[in-house]
This record gives sequence, C-alpha cells and structure tokens, in this order.
Amino acid sequence: MPFNCYFDGGRTQYQSRDRMTLVGVSGSDIIWKALNSDWLSVLGKHGAPFLHTTDAVSRKKDFEDWEEVRVDALISDCVSVIEKHASVRRGKDWLYHGLRPAAVTVSIDDFRRALELHPELGHPEEICAVHATAGCQAYGLFRGYRKIHCFYDQNEKFRGYIENRRESKKAKEYIPLLPSCVHTEEGDMRDSIGLQAADLFTWTINRTYYEGPRQEWQRRLLAIDRDEEHFSYERLCMPNLERLAVTRSWDMPKRRPFK
Repeated sequence: MPFNCYFDGGRTQYQSRDRMTLVGVSGSDIIWKALNSDWLSVLGKHGAPFLHTTDAVSRKKDFEDWEEVRVDALISDCVSVIEKHASVRRGKDWLYHGLRPAAVTVSIDDFRRALELHPELGHPEEICAVHATAGCQAYGLFRGYRKIHCFYDQNEKFRGYIENRRESKKAKEYIPLLPSCVHTEEGDMRDSIGLQAADLFTWTINRTYYEGPRQEWQRRLLAIDRDEEHFSYERLCMPNLERLAVTRSWDMPKRRPFK
C-alpha cells in the first residue's frame, strides 16, 4: 500500500521582504481516499471546481464572481476536512496517525546575504525540496511504509532537485532515506486534492508570517500539528560544510541560477 506525499510551494514579497515556503502533506492511501471524498463533498456544496487559495482569496479567475463571505465559507470547510484527517499528538504521544504536513521556509533576503559567504549553498528551492521531502519520508518510514510516492505541483523547480538525487548512485549510497522515494511525479492541482491541500498550507504559512492570521480559518489551519523548519540568516550562515562538499561532489545536473 503506497504512502503518498503532495508538495506545493509559494513565494511572497512583502514590503521589500521575500520568503519561499514549500509544504508537503503526507499520509497513507487510506487516509487520502477518506479526505478526497470529504473534500469533493465540500467543493460540491459550495459549487467550486477546485480550491486554488491564491485565486480564491483574491477572487480572481474561477473565483472572480465570488463574494468574500462565500470564499471564506469554502476555505473554512476545507480546513475542517484537513482537521478531521490530520495527525494528532499530545506531547510525545500520538493520538491519531493521520495526514501530516512538513513545512520549510527560507528567507530569500537572508539567503542572498548568506550566499555571499557560502556560494555552495545552491538555491533556496533545493533547501526547501530536500528538507520538506525528507520530513515526509521520515513520517512515512515511522508509520512503517517503505515505498514513498511524491507528487509536486507542476512548473515548479522543487521536484528537479529530488530527481537529481534519485538518479545519482552516489546520493543513494549517502542518503539513507532516499531509496524509499520510489516515485516522483508532477501534477495539476486542479485535478489533485492532495496538491490543493498542500497549496492551502503553503499560502497560509507563507502569507501570514508577516501579516498574521486575519481569518478564523487561518488560525485553525496554523494550529494543526506539523513539522516545520525556518532557514533564517543565522542558520544559513552555519551550514554543514562537510555535507555540502559531499553533495556537490555528486556532479548533479546544474539548475537555473537563483534570482
């Protein structure tokens, strides 16, 4: 039985500050099927073809004729579905092994400064992809799954960094978790509820960092237990240089320069 992880990334510029977030939401096939059924019921209830958080909140494209109260009601019900199926912990005790998000955020301004000291840092998309994917893989292995399937939103750079590692024999020998990642694929969020859920987490975590949660559904979503990492200047300036040197020695394909 597969263990599926869905990833969506986002980048926000706010008053000259810039940050990138990638969220992976992972869980068993059984949990995903249950969430998909509930999610489709919510979409049908509100007359929505799918949920794309940016368009919904800004009321553009498929949501241009919607009123704000209707958008909030739709997203609130989607959050309720995630709450129903999300993993729950009390301290160190697991009360329910449901879906679990893994969020990674990189401050782009801090990354640019740190890159001057450590050019080998690479790209922020690489940091997000490697750490978010590892977080989801670790949860899958913890749950007893040995085959992890990863789905990334289309036309984003994140998946390529994982594919590079999957195709590298040296990387597979060095990274214990990597062999469990047996499949990666791009998907269209309009057809993937898992990507829609990841998109909702990404938008909320990324956008509310500076502004704070404004809506009740934002506060509820942020209260869901998750694994989270934030790469600020202090952390970026203290990389594991030995590990970075090993990674760069794999001679993986070059990616487009970071901008």
